[in-house]
This record gives sequence, structure tokens and C-alpha cells, in this order.
Amino acid sequence: MALDSTMALIAVAPGSFTFSIELARQLMQIIDRAPREWAIRLSPEAFEMLDGRRGPLPGATSLASVLDGRWLVSADHETHKLVSCLDRLAKCGGNFYGELEAAGVILVRATVEPTLNGGSFCQVRLRQSGELVVVGKTSEDMLAGDPDAGLRLTREVTWLRGLSRSAGALFAPLLATQANGLGYTARFLHSYTLSERLFHGTLDADAAVAMLGETLSSLRRDLYGMPCKAAAEDTYSDKLTRRLHRLTSASGDATMLKELMACERLVINGTECLGLPGLIASGLERRLDRLNGLLPREQAHGDLILDDIVCPRQDRCYLVDPSGTGSSRVYDVGKLGLSLCSYYEFFKYDRFTIDRDLSTSIPSINITIGMDEVRRTYDQIAMALPTLLRDTGVFDARNCLSGEDFLLLNGAQNLALPMFHSLRHHKHERALAFMTMGILRLNQYLNMMNRAVPTTLDTVIDNLGAELALVG
Repeated sequence: MALDSTMALIAVAPGSFTFSIELARQLMQIIDRAPREWAIRLSPEAFEMLDGRRGPLPGATSLASVLDGRWLVSADHETHKLVSCLDRLAKCGGNFYGELEAAGVILVRATVEPTLNGGSFCQVRLRQSGELVVVGKTSEDMLAGDPDAGLRLTREVTWLRGLSRSAGALFAPLLATQANGLGYTARFLHSYTLSERLFHGTLDADAAVAMLGETLSSLRRDLYGMPCKAAAEDTYSDKLTRRLHRLTSASGDATMLKELMACERLVINGTECLGLPGLIASGLERRLDRLNGLLPREQAHGDLILDDIVCPRQDRCYLVDPSGTGSSRVYDVGKLGLSLCSYYEFFKYDRFTIDRDLSTSIPSINITIGMDEVRRTYDQIAMALPTLLRDTGVFDARNCLSGEDFLLLNGAQNLALPMFHSLRHHKHERALAFMTMGILRLNQYLNMMNRAVPTTLDTVIDNLGAELALVG
């Protein structure tokens, strides 16, 4: 769950705003009267606190313009750090995310009601609860029985409440749950996710690999192998079939996505591919169901993307947003692959371009991933993933995921995403990119299966730079 998916303040030019001694003094006075954990947002000549306080703030207009509605959130009352940081940024420019984080302040971009980016069909809001800043996750009553909305959230609540003490310590502390099961409140962790820190440039590949290794070791020790209590009625093939049907039957403006889903053949980044109808006819459901038996049912996060791993600067990593239906570490590894080998966050943060021509006999689509330096860092982490999985004991010689199965899962997990991004977030280009990536990965899977030569996970990821990477 990204706190600011725009990444717009990575490089702010010197002199972009003014920060006077009087503004610094007023800010310090306002924050000194705030709760232990606080959040403030500036607007032209005014301020608003998350606890409801608001008032005039002369001289704040240019800083408010740069912050553009973002909340400054902190558990720190050493306000001299904040004002020194803002003074330095005003004079020298720089990376707002990294500089402010070093001063104990996190930037959160939200709407008028502080609604965070993410949550699928749920609302995720920042709130003040007494002395704490908390995150509330809720679903509308009308979606209570929806397996991708209210029911999913109910399962997530039940799953979190049922964790052992050691497993529960891996996640953002749960503070309260709604009586109807359609929501919960958890501590705000005052840090960015692993993916955000990579995009900010405040984390290099080696540090990220170390954090990911620590997270996998904790999961192996405290969660994996524990009896799975999640409902078993929804297989991954069931989920995928339901979401694809929901897309094709939806009214509205997802016309191009539906056209793509109906294509018998596609050319994706220069490679001719079998379209979705042919992939489904090839036995996709049967192939996916086979993954359920690779390892015994066990507890798992279920949605382990890099954007669900929160990495404080001086503390261990925490996890957020479990699916509530995770039943195997296989699917967690698949989600790590979704981030590292299919660039999930680059799509989520809209750091890609997509060009298409659906007017020809075989429509063509080209995807280019942006931010080359960050992409190369992702690739370095991806290359380390097979070794990490072995070194942390998540996989061993008998219990592991083949290269072919990794691509199968990667393709299916990409295909499961367009429904949310098209119907919920109305990001049709992003939905189109996920659908295209899913079709490409499943074609690569079928090609490997047709060669009938067993392929290891190491080999698949070693080939990222050639066969699998989308770099334009």
C-alpha cells in the first residue's frame, strides 16, 4: 500500500519554496500542542491537523504548493529536526522523502478525507485515535458478501485475529475490529514500504536483499508450516475465473481491455503470443489447480508484494494487507515474483508507457518500463531471490517451485489484477498493462512446457535480462 505513489518529490529544485523563521516558529508551536503521534497538512496560509484542529498559518503558501495536499506524519516531537530539514530543502532542494524520513516525518498523499492508495475494494484511511495515528480499513455494507471486497476483508480480520503471538508480531499491530467484521484499525507504522524506499533511492539492492531475507526468515520461523485456517472454498483458478468474468460483464469504459481479452493472437513487445481465449482453452484452470498440491496447506501472507513490506529505518520489517486466504508459501513467492519479475509497482505507480495498435489482423502492444535505475535495482534483487529462498529455508531441494510453475503463477497473478485497477481505480491503461503482462508470461510458460526440458527458478530469473525483461 503506497503512501505516495506519485513519487513527485524525489528531486525538488532549490528555491522551490520559502521557509521563514516565523513560519518555523509557528509550526513548532502547532506541533508542540499536538498528540504524541501527529499529522499536519498545509494549505495556502492555513494548516489542518489529523485530530481536527485547524487555523491560519501565514507564510505557508509556497511550501503548501510544493507539498500539494500531502500530510506530514510523525511520532516525533523533536520539531527542530523538521524545521532544520525544511530550511535545508528550501535552500538546497533534494529528496523530500529521504530528507524528511531522516527527520522522523513520513509524507502521505491522500484525498480530502485521508484515504490511502490501495485496499482493492476497501477504503483505507489515516485517522487520529487519541495519541496515536492509526489506519482504518473498511468495506461498505453493500459489499459484505463480495468475495473480492467485504468477504475478503472479513476473512482478513478473522485471519489476523487468529494469529499466534509470534506470527502476529510480524504484522502492523491490530488495535480494534468492527463487530460486523467489515473493518479493522491498526497502528500506522511511520515508514515507507520496501518498494517505495527503492523508488525514493533511499535503499540499495544489497540492503533490500538483506531486508527481504530477514522477512522471509521470520515468515519461515513464525508463520509457514502452521495449520491453515483459511477457507478452502476459493481456489486460485476460481478467483481468476470470477475476476475475468466480472471484467467482461462490466458496463462502462473498459472497452479496449475487453477487446484485448477477446483477441486470438497478439504481438507483445515483438513476440507473437496466443491470446487469452487460447490460453484458457489450453487448460489454464487445470494447470493452476495442480499448484495447490505442491506443498501442504499452511498459513501464508497471500499477497506478499514489495509494497506490503514496511521497512522502518531503525527497526525490523513489518507486513501489512494479508489476503486472509493465503494457504501456501508458493503463492507468497509468486507475489514476490510479481513485484520483482513483472514490475508490479512500476505499473501501480504508473511508471510505464504502453503503445498499442488493435486495428491490424494481429493486434500489437508494446510496454516500456520507466525509471531505469530503479528497474535495474529490482533486477538485482530478483537475481538474488532463488538463493534467498534456499538460504532462509522457505524452499529446499524437495519442496520448491520450478521455473515453469513460477511463470504459470506469475501470469495468473497478473491476470487477476485488471479487475481491481479497471473497475475500482478506473486506471484502464494500468489494467491493460497487467493483462498484457499476464498473457506474455503464460505464453512463456507454455513455450517452456512445449520444450519439455525442466527449468529451475534460477534459470528463469537468470534470463530476465534477455527473454523476460520489458525494457522497451
